[in-house]
Amino acid sequence: LRSYNYGTTSAPNYAIGGDALERKVRLNRSTATPSALSRSYLLVDRQKNDTSLTTWTVTTVTPVTLTIPAGQVISNTIALAVPSSVPPLDGKISRHEMALMPVEVIDNNKNSISKLKVAKMSETGVLSGTGASATLDIEKDSDRFYVRVKGGASMGGISVKVSTTDNPDTAYNDNATQIDLVADGADAISKSMLLVSDDVDDDHPVDSIADDATGDRTHKIQLGGNFKIEGIKIGTGAWQMMDAKTPVPVEKTATLAVVILRQTVGGTPVLGQPAVEGDLKVCQERYATIGVKLSWSITVADPPTGVDLSNGLTEYSSNTPTAEEKALMNGLGTAVTTDFHAFYVNSLSSGSLGESFSPSQFSQPADQKYTNNVIIPANRSFFAPPHELGHIYLNDGSHTADRMNLMTDQQAAMTNIITGDKRISREQGTTIRSNPLTK
Repeated sequence: LRSYNYGTTSAPNYAIGGDALERKVRLNRSTATPSALSRSYLLVDRQKNDTSLTTWTVTTVTPVTLTIPAGQVISNTIALAVPSSVPPLDGKISRHEMALMPVEVIDNNKNSISKLKVAKMSETGVLSGTGASATLDIEKDSDRFYVRVKGGASMGGISVKVSTTDNPDTAYNDNATQIDLVADGADAISKSMLLVSDDVDDDHPVDSIADDATGDRTHKIQLGGNFKIEGIKIGTGAWQMMDAKTPVPVEKTATLAVVILRQTVGGTPVLGQPAVEGDLKVCQERYATIGVKLSWSITVADPPTGVDLSNGLTEYSSNTPTAEEKALMNGLGTAVTTDFHAFYVNSLSSGSLGESFSPSQFSQPADQKYTNNVIIPANRSFFAPPHELGHIYLNDGSHTADRMNLMTDQQAAMTNIITGDKRISREQGTTIRSNPLTK
């Protein structure tokens, strides 16, 4: 029960028996759950002339939050109280209302939701064109979402400020952006929006609107962060603070043991650790789009016996590891297939930009212990590291014809662009999350 009305029976007096009229509102759920549940509302005090019933005069608007703590089934209570004596509008009989209007995040089907996802941007028609001139059609992405104020159309113009916060890395906290809502029947609703995992996707203009400008519809985030409605205003009124957060949860986790080889025993690493960490950040951004959080450890090691990098690492040409690849994995990897190693070398002998050892490719019993490993050369392309990881997580050595898919064979881009070879499809995401290497 979110609102009530009453009217006077006589003007000019607006007394209600000398007492305040009050109604209490609370949230309920059927069973207790481990996590808290919060819902945000606008508590609106307004009047209108009961003889015309056309225009509301808003007295106050107050953002409020109802929360059911973890382990409970009933929320704190909010009391909606009308003063015992309120002057009527224009000295006429008036209707007074205390309305509780939900401020909510809704999905592409306009259903209220309690969590969000990072957008994949992989579905047909979401991206068209190339690079900076590409068109991003958010309405075709099934991960899109909206902000809605139920019953808000009657309030006139409503604007909200949205941001992302509480990200594990603060560099991913996205600046507050003003979003103007429009009437949608009785409600007020935003245009569709997306959460994205990297700066390129976040900065790309939609409807010619620059990043963080009023109406910006893409917002950068990490898994574990929150989308936040941090402010709201009615018409030209003042901004009022809110703290309505919608989480972007981690669905699965995956760990990677990274080994950077030195050129020679005691020599210089083939690639600096900051560059490798940059690669892993790209991997983390890509797999965030399917709910998988990647973590890693990094070590620097001498080439083991049997590995000579003076002419690069000798790479396989058939589905059998070379003697040098076996020496690398025997010396610095493990014989078990329940962990995942990535080895950085200076180059691969045939000029490949990376190679992977998935169980489906290396099916001979003697080769199985070498599976769930990837090798990345220093001259890798921008998306080669997450691409090679994809072969392992998908357990598939093949490539797709989609040139914007992470698993295309055209891994040549040296920079990140919005239409680059970096998208993971919904179907691929399902397969990756079912791999035992993701927990």
